[in-house]
Amino acid sequence: MWIYYNDDRYNDRFSNFPYVAESVLQPGVDKEYKDIDDVYDELLRLEKKTIENGGDVGQGLYNVLPFFVNDEKLVSLNMYNDILKVNYVKSSKTPPYANLQETPAQFVNNYMIISNEIQTVMTEKQKSEK
Repeated sequence: MWIYYNDDRYNDRFSNFPYVAESVLQPGVDKEYKDIDDVYDELLRLEKKTIENGGDVGQGLYNVLPFFVNDEKLVSLNMYNDILKVNYVKSSKTPPYANLQETPAQFVNNYMIISNEIQTVMTEKQKSEK
């Protein structure tokens, strides 16, 4: 979500696997990222740490991504499409499906996550503009 609403922060150092970057969780320690699965493993550890510290997961992960991965490696076209669907449903007040029984649980889950993150992103943007 944060990537969608903010500028891309491409870092050429992390364009091709394998590469080495300093660990966010262990400053001063270099970590090799052999493939995207290594990145996802690091993200899961970061998510856990962020939750333990009571932080916002979306914003927390967004803030550390440039230190070890290009944003483009994490965001698929499907993710952008999900965000667009949620924005359309909210702005047009059009139900995504004929009724709640026909609405897939995954859509409801994605809708709630995306809506909450949109609110957090917009709140942070307003704070930074003051």
